[in-house]
Amino acid sequence: MLNRVPSNRKESLCRSKSILILDEEGQAAQTLKQCLEGSGYQIDLRHSTSNFQIADLDLAGFDLVICDSDSGVGVWKFLLDRIQTQKLLTQLVLISRKARESEWYEGLQRGVFDFLIQPYSTNEVLSIVSSALLMNYSRKFQTG
Repeated sequence: MLNRVPSNRKESLCRSKSILILDEEGQAAQTLKQCLEGSGYQIDLRHSTSNFQIADLDLAGFDLVICDSDSGVGVWKFLLDRIQTQKLLTQLVLISRKARESEWYEGLQRGVFDFLIQPYSTNEVLSIVSSALLMNYSRKFQTG
């Protein structure tokens, strides 16, 4: 069950929050980007998601990463391993069109924050994003 964030708190959480979107689906990724930018988030959209390109990313600059889990075998696992190895507070949300239960279960067991199953609504996206950022906020005070 996702925690819901009161709207006044959502507004303060989205200020200058940086989100990386890794998705090879051009139109779907662009729609997601527009949805999040319209809510005040700073978005970096990358259409290519190979492990080689992910290895070059400075993930510490992002509060949240949204990754298409259907784009390549093991890409999200490599990404999650980098986040965990570097001990970043960055949350990972996966997008999927196929909604495989085994991958959903594995992802949650390994530390993925949540899944967005396409088609998803704007409200669903904003709810998951604000919950992930609230988790970062809470973790920051626990570790700081």
